[in-house]
Amino acid sequence: MPSTTAATRLLVSLARAARHVPDTTTTITEVVGVSPRTLLPAVMDVARGGHGPIDDAVAAAVPEATLDHDDLRVLVARIPFSTTALPRTALAVARRLLDSAPDAAARASAALELANRLDGVGAWTDAVVAAEESVRLHRELDSRGPGLARALDVLGGQLAEAGRSDDAVSAAEEAVALYRELGPNSGGPGLARALKNLGVNLAQVKRSGEAADAAEESVRLYRELARTDPDAHASGLALALTQLSNQLDRVGRWTESLDAAKAAVRIHCDLMRTDPDAHTRDLADALDVLGNRTGELGRRADAVPLVAEAVALYRDLAEGEPEAYRFDLAHALSLLGNHLSATGRAIDALDTTREAERAFRDLTAVRPEKSSCLAHTLVTLAIVLKPGRSKEALAALEEAVGLYERWPDLQHDNHASNHAIAVGHLADALGLTGRRTEALAVAEEAVQMWRELVEAEPARHLLGLAHALHALGHKLAVVGRRDDELAALRESVRLYEEADRRLPGMFTDELSNTQLHLRRIEPAP
Repeated sequence: MPSTTAATRLLVSLARAARHVPDTTTTITEVVGVSPRTLLPAVMDVARGGHGPIDDAVAAAVPEATLDHDDLRVLVARIPFSTTALPRTALAVARRLLDSAPDAAARASAALELANRLDGVGAWTDAVVAAEESVRLHRELDSRGPGLARALDVLGGQLAEAGRSDDAVSAAEEAVALYRELGPNSGGPGLARALKNLGVNLAQVKRSGEAADAAEESVRLYRELARTDPDAHASGLALALTQLSNQLDRVGRWTESLDAAKAAVRIHCDLMRTDPDAHTRDLADALDVLGNRTGELGRRADAVPLVAEAVALYRDLAEGEPEAYRFDLAHALSLLGNHLSATGRAIDALDTTREAERAFRDLTAVRPEKSSCLAHTLVTLAIVLKPGRSKEALAALEEAVGLYERWPDLQHDNHASNHAIAVGHLADALGLTGRRTEALAVAEEAVQMWRELVEAEPARHLLGLAHALHALGHKLAVVGRRDDELAALRESVRLYEEADRRLPGMFTDELSNTQLHLRRIEPAP
């Protein structure tokens, strides 16, 4: 066999050739099989160095490789959880790691590794099964240590992906409680990570205040860890900042939310320069969140390049692992279409939103519980179509509202508010097509939906109610209900004034437009 250096040079050449000659991957599998203990680490480095698309070839060498449990542990440790270059190789190694586990403790650890690697290829149902197996084994071992805490933390994330939000919260809360029992010496960064994940799960069940508290504590702990060991904890801090941005947005702390999103992107950009394989996914996620925060604060033109960059990254990721990334790509495309529409780029917005629609239709064919995401994209499509194609816009909105109504029990964090948004746009579309009585009834329904949302999460949904009330005022004017129109507009103005006090200057246009409407019809004192 050639020296390791010579073998690595050969593997680099083969990886580069695989970009243009797919059959080259068979040769890579055969070469690695000659001496897997030596060449698997080398070919992993070649793949993570971006030399070529060879994940399947490397994964194919793993099942027959002569490797013991310790060899497999070393190999799997070389591949970051967020790898974009070797997700299938990581999964193949994790499967063998579980099969070769010599005892229950090793099996519990290997099952957890498998759960994480299944998540990396989008096999979330199987990931739940593996994580549950790890938790069960840890409990049978009568273990109250960090192994069980970590297994519960991972299980919470997998349950959330599978749509079992209440079970996800229970697992995450138990993980946090156990890490607190262990204390800083045993728990280490585990508590910071578990708090971050708990915040995500709490938000899914509309416990927004608790979610924000958990996210803030997570960031505080990660900052302390990063001060002493930045190389080890910068990534964790950036991920926690992204989640903090989401949770602060939900409780109406918009400026702080934007600052957290910006800080996360800065850290991920720095990390990308040193290890793109480990941080591409995280940067894409962070850009998506930052674009969303920026657009929510009225800076749509600034949001476009941020979300466009996220889309480009997700495209690259989806080429290698479509099942794991097609939801993220479709979501980012839908968000980009919305921002393009708001900045007047109608043709680009239509093309982008149509692509998102196609992607979500494909996704919902196999995962019907994602229908609310298709519905949200149809609302964006209707907004793009509405100026000149009102009948098509109406059809899109009717389908969107139908999808929301068909899945009323979805615990997706934005399901209820997106449903209310869709109903509001449906009212507008009905009005544009001359169906005034129906438009008014639907607008009243939208206002009632927003009232219920405000009751549960006032800071998050105050602006939605303000907008819905102003829109209702227009519908009431059409049918001559002047007193009801006045009441709706006065309440809308009051809510916009409240938002303007909290974030001066951000909602000036909305407030001015509503005040102007009110002044036109308000009787003289």
